[in-house]
Amino acid sequence: MQPEIESILQALTEQLQDASPELKEILVELRAGTCDEVTALARMMALMQDDPALSGVVEKLAFDAFAPLRDDGPAEPTALAEIDLGPVDPGDIIFDQGTGLPRLNPLYEARLAERLQFDGDIPELRTGALPDGGTPAVPVETTATNPVAVGMMLGKASDEVACEIKHLTAHHAEVIEDMMGDSTGTELTTTMKGVPVLAPDPTGYQKGQTPALRKVEAPTGADLALLSPEQKQMAAWKAVSTTQGRRSMKTALVSMLKNGLDNAGYDVDVHYGPPKVVDEVPVYAEWTVDISGTSSTQPSFAFVDVAAKSLLRRLEEQLEESPVADPVMEVITIDTVDVRKVGWAVRIISRA
Repeated sequence: MQPEIESILQALTEQLQDASPELKEILVELRAGTCDEVTALARMMALMQDDPALSGVVEKLAFDAFAPLRDDGPAEPTALAEIDLGPVDPGDIIFDQGTGLPRLNPLYEARLAERLQFDGDIPELRTGALPDGGTPAVPVETTATNPVAVGMMLGKASDEVACEIKHLTAHHAEVIEDMMGDSTGTELTTTMKGVPVLAPDPTGYQKGQTPALRKVEAPTGADLALLSPEQKQMAAWKAVSTTQGRRSMKTALVSMLKNGLDNAGYDVDVHYGPPKVVDEVPVYAEWTVDISGTSSTQPSFAFVDVAAKSLLRRLEEQLEESPVADPVMEVITIDTVDVRKVGWAVRIISRA
């Protein structure tokens, strides 16, 4: 073993003493030569599969420990900074709590927990597999405005992705088991090069990336009629209370706003990418609704239609008072679930 790696393993072993005595024991045996690399890897994978939280801790410690051997180049901003942290500085998301082990800032941790309570998963902020008990948060490609229909489509998309994850995970486990059963020693180490420890993700639902809009079949009128009042309420709640539900309904909202402004005589283009950084926002309006619980949701309430009518009125009033040269409209979701207010915001800025 190279001296540099020997030194890093020794330091990593000491850091893992409090995190996991079992992992420390594996590393001690590996350094002593009483355990080969293949066996050590298999035992580590089994431990971290049984304890997903341990996987994150080990990944962070190992990443930092082997930093001297890497040439990563300039650091890129991570998706972690995309969540509105309020008073939390993005650079303080992970800090040393005084025990030598890193942890998430409690304020940031609370915001993650709030969102997970409604969404079930945040794939763009994950670096590992979907945790046990989590449900895929998948937006759907639709122009439907009926929240019950959108909620049913969201449920179908989530179920489809969950099945794909299960299939890919099982297949990946079979591949690794076959390699470990058919090869030994150096041959196995060489064979497994390029094979990721984690199973591959479904297309459009990769870890570290915002999930893509998924095409699913829309429910028919008969499908909607067969739902019980409780099922309709749950579907409508899923549509309005989840981040991906509001993303899904944004397509219809943008279309309604665009058509309304066109009919009012305002030639406004639509910008679909991330909001532009500008010095001034001459026209801005938002519409929010309180989400206090499933029982408070009215399945027959037309969230998108009401939001579009309210937003259009306010946009037209502002445009009449302060015309915008070469106007561009941007629509974003309002996801402040921590204060139980969600909805959509619209701003119109100058293209220049």
